[in-house]
Amino acid sequence: MVIVDEAQDLSESNWLLVEALAGEGMLWAFHDPA
Repeated sequence: MVIVDEAQDLSESNWLLVEALAGEGMLWAFHDPA
């Protein structure tokens, strides 16, 4: 399981890493509303 806080601050390359770490597991991403 990967949990990301402040997801709105991640760049595209950061998301590639997050997705690789999560693999087929769970991914929770939290962000501030616009």
